[in-house]
Amino acid sequence: EIDFEKSILIWDFLIRDLNLFYPEEKECIYANNYKWFEYNQYSQKFSGKLFEILKTNNWLLGKENEELNQPKEISFQDLHEEYETESKSSLLLEDILNFKPDEIKEIEERTGGVFISKDEFQEFQNWKKEQEEVDSQVVDFSMSEEEYQPFDIEPDGVDEIISYEYFSKKRPQEDLSYQNYFNNSNHNETKKVFKKSKQLSGERRKQIGDWGESFVNKHLQERYKNSSNIKVHWLNTNGSIGKGYDFVILENGIEIEYIEVKSKMGSNISQVEISKTQWDWAKEKGKKFSLYIVSNVGKKEARIETVKDPYLQWVEGKIKATPISLEL
Repeated sequence: EIDFEKSILIWDFLIRDLNLFYPEEKECIYANNYKWFEYNQYSQKFSGKLFEILKTNNWLLGKENEELNQPKEISFQDLHEEYETESKSSLLLEDILNFKPDEIKEIEERTGGVFISKDEFQEFQNWKKEQEEVDSQVVDFSMSEEEYQPFDIEPDGVDEIISYEYFSKKRPQEDLSYQNYFNNSNHNETKKVFKKSKQLSGERRKQIGDWGESFVNKHLQERYKNSSNIKVHWLNTNGSIGKGYDFVILENGIEIEYIEVKSKMGSNISQVEISKTQWDWAKEKGKKFSLYIVSNVGKKEARIETVKDPYLQWVEGKIKATPISLEL
């Protein structure tokens, strides 16, 4: 009578037996090989008696089973943890005994994907959420670790906050007349050469973004300190994350402005990266939506440039949007 203890002994014996043979011999251990000669040498492999007994009898216990199973009734991955399943010999037993196919493994092989546990998925979701927050805060992704400088000052240490509104006349239409089917060599474009360097880490980017938001919060609190009917709500406090904006200004409980903050350590601001969600929000809220771009992060010269209703300014040709991908 086979019980779980004897089952483990049989399994260990099979593995030790396999370990005695060279790799190229192991495939033939549990099969017989009949040879004969008739003008030429012939051979035919067929299953041995021990092999058939192992395949057709209940002697294996699964992780969630109370009764012993035949190999075809249980997958190799579902074997009880007492069975040794990590060695090369144990993996060979998986093929020899014809275990029940593992559905997850089959799907992975068919699709090229990988299944993960609920905990691993939740960990990925948390990481993705954190990356969305970090990536939405920073203006300049071209900064490298080598260019990063520690902050000279915290936002509360800046005595005077300089804030001004972006203003631009309509941009001239780009001249593309040089492009034609026959000749496009009359236009000399300047090619940028980028030096490879270590990209700024997520932690650094978050530090820059947090500094910029704190700086804007200080500015807003000072602006509305004498207005009892106006409240400043900062979404990224207490673990909350603003998807399309970081601040909302309420007057008598009614939203009057949505603010998305972008932050940069340098002083020159010529380009701002915003997410699709932020752009959609800017389109939906129109004149109630503003970009607050903080430059000179970490310095006493920090300042804020506001861009009111960026979607309308784009429509009117006052700012330029450079698409990087199309969603079909």
